[in-house]
Amino acid sequence: MTTGSRQDRDEAAPHQGHQHQHPHQHQPVQAQADGQSPAQGPGQLPPQRFVISFAGFNRPWAVWIAHRLEEHGHRVALQRWDPQSTGLVPALDDLARSGSRVLLVLSERYFSAGTHTDEEWNTALRTVTDDHPDRFAAVCLTDAPLPSAVAVLEKTDLWGLDAYEAEYRVLRRLELPTDRIGTETGRRGPRFPNDPPEIWGRVPRRNPRFTGRNDVIGTLRAALTEAPPGASTVTLLGLSGVGKTQLATEYAYRFASEYDVVWWVPAEDRPTLRERLADLAPALGLPRGAGSYGEQIRAVLEALRRGNPYHRWLLVFDGCDNPDDLTDLLPSGAGDVIITSRNREWAARHTSLVEVPLYARPESVTFIRRRALRLTAEEADQLAEALEDYPLALDQTAGWLADSPLTVGDYLALLQSRLDSRDAVTVSDDYPLPFPTALAILLNNVRENFPDALALLRLFVFFAPGPVPLRLLSEFPVDDVPEQLAGLINDRIRWNAALNKLVQFSVVRLEYSDLPVEEGGGGLETVQLHRMVHGIVRANLSRDEAEPLA
Repeated sequence: MTTGSRQDRDEAAPHQGHQHQHPHQHQPVQAQADGQSPAQGPGQLPPQRFVISFAGFNRPWAVWIAHRLEEHGHRVALQRWDPQSTGLVPALDDLARSGSRVLLVLSERYFSAGTHTDEEWNTALRTVTDDHPDRFAAVCLTDAPLPSAVAVLEKTDLWGLDAYEAEYRVLRRLELPTDRIGTETGRRGPRFPNDPPEIWGRVPRRNPRFTGRNDVIGTLRAALTEAPPGASTVTLLGLSGVGKTQLATEYAYRFASEYDVVWWVPAEDRPTLRERLADLAPALGLPRGAGSYGEQIRAVLEALRRGNPYHRWLLVFDGCDNPDDLTDLLPSGAGDVIITSRNREWAARHTSLVEVPLYARPESVTFIRRRALRLTAEEADQLAEALEDYPLALDQTAGWLADSPLTVGDYLALLQSRLDSRDAVTVSDDYPLPFPTALAILLNNVRENFPDALALLRLFVFFAPGPVPLRLLSEFPVDDVPEQLAGLINDRIRWNAALNKLVQFSVVRLEYSDLPVEEGGGGLETVQLHRMVHGIVRANLSRDEAEPLA
């Protein structure tokens, strides 16, 4: 495991960051001058190899444990736990076949990574521990009930401990010497997970139901760590309610131990953005004085650029749909910047774009069953299919179904007839706006500022939800379309500008066919309009507006 590289995915090495020391722990022991590993002193056991298996949610613990074992001279590999594609027994068996000892980092999230029952877990744990005796060990981060067969792992509890005691228990469980706790070889390791960064600025509450997204988080992490120095800026892009803010929040918590400063900036308007950025000045120890916001912001940006007093920082600018509000305020330096936005124009503003897609179906099913425990996997799949895996709608509809005796089918019929009603959904702190309202706000922006884009969108919704071939639309006979659309169809510049606005604000997405030309493909461009957007646009059309398009 290599700890000096900027490359850092879930299965790769941890960043080097601040290392916590408990006030009562032993003094750090430096590596021997002759190159001998601290774990290879007189009477010490030879280095061992470990694989640490963990749920992404608990990554800080896995990285910290890995670092502490490495400081004792052992070799460690990290493996994020994901049994979805292979099943429990094969996934656990693969861990054991690595030839290393396997340390499982257990929590409720480890056991909810799929839709497996406690009995399936009990069978799997008994099978692999029988097949690979003495290969598996476990540490536990929760006092919640776990499958009974966890007992065969002889887990040791780490929740509620300080760093010294946690390291002691890990070493004891792995039957390693405990007389060199606090050993340091000079590398800066990650912060102890229970210790927050030096500055933690108004990051939203972590969503305990956050589900999946490991591929997106991996892509985000790679984009930040692989960027040239001073250019680690990534924009999370996607439709309203797709989970951009939730994903940025989860990233902040999952990687918090590797930053000294994590600062959250609401960025929907420039005055709020400037005020929140200026608030960072006193947090950094900079004199607030009587200076203007502009002077304070300049001092903050200079401190971040120089890495003084903190070298590793993360700033999140949440909800910036107008790049002009932010581009002159983006910090540079050794830290990282995450922007969440619906505006694809950020691609031209020296940031990397990471698309936040709809849930994959297994993610939808897992999320729904966490939100509505009474639903079966089949019912969750039915709901996900009807809502096309749209995270905001899944959260609010599953929340409503959790406390209702209605079947999924009856509820979907009710929802269809009351799409604009708050009474048919349950909002939460994580998603405070009903999804019809959130989408309506986005569509109002299109209505008020881009009339050609609105006209084109209204034309799209008179096709069935799903892919709409653009060639079919652009080849409509002018005499067969409403007067307000005739000029748009005849003017390719206006047409493309209108379409680009809908794509830019993530209202629609473009897709291209991979089929050969003779099979109707050959790069054929289609517009994909989500069923929820389709329904809300149709529902908000007056009779006079709808009649010419019918």
